[in-house]
Amino acid sequence: MVAPGGGTFRSGAEEGAAAATSAGEIVSAGAALGRVVARGGERPVTAQFDAVLVEWLVEDGDPVSEGQPLVRLEPKENP
Repeated sequence: MVAPGGGTFRSGAEEGAAAATSAGEIVSAGAALGRVVARGGERPVTAQFDAVLVEWLVEDGDPVSEGQPLVRLEPKENP
């Protein structure tokens, strides 16, 4: 997944909200993984498909640019 715009990456969907944080966690399509905060507002970072979180490429508070990779997801296999 990549940053939807430039700004500061914040983990969690909202202040104090839990987000998938560990490698190996399963995330559902539409799950909020974080947000990018900029002067113009906040843009959510959401999973586009059911997946396994492989690795975070940024940390909370990191500056990010539009299109910068944020997290590696692997599509979840359906049984």
